Amino acid sequence: MKRHIWGIIAATAAAPYIAGLLIGLYVELVDMVRHGEPLELPSLLKFLPISTVVLTVAGIPILILSALCAALLNAAEWRTRRASIMAGSLTGLCFIALLTSSPANFGDEWLYALAIGAPTGAICGWIYWRIAIRQTPEKAHAIDPA
Repeated sequence: MKRHIWGIIAATAAAPYIAGLLIGLYVELVDMVRHGEPLELPSLLKFLPISTVVLTVAGIPILILSALCAALLNAAEWRTRRASIMAGSLTGLCFIALLTSSPANFGDEWLYALAIGAPTGAICGWIYWRIAIRQTPEKAHAIDPA
């Protein structure tokens, strides 16, 4: 149970930073294509303070959504990597879609949900699976004693 909690916390903490990195990459690539500017690391790292603010503001809703997703996966006994990645992708897609769109119009916001939310959720689903579900073999040794 402790591993599941740590997996949920790690995925929650990683989500805004992964989304910020994807948005930063998108903006830098658009500038590179439109203006011919080279890709620069300092301008790419602008997402770090913004992602920290997003984590402090939206951290609790992301944590609740991640915990619900993990609870549904465990209740259904879906403990595969594929199930965690797909559930995370769907969760990220829905979270970004609800965050960026208004009930009056669902237009280009779905593009952001597909381009940012789904990959972010998929990576966070993999992080959760890696920490919470993946088990180390019983006789795992760095050097074979035989």
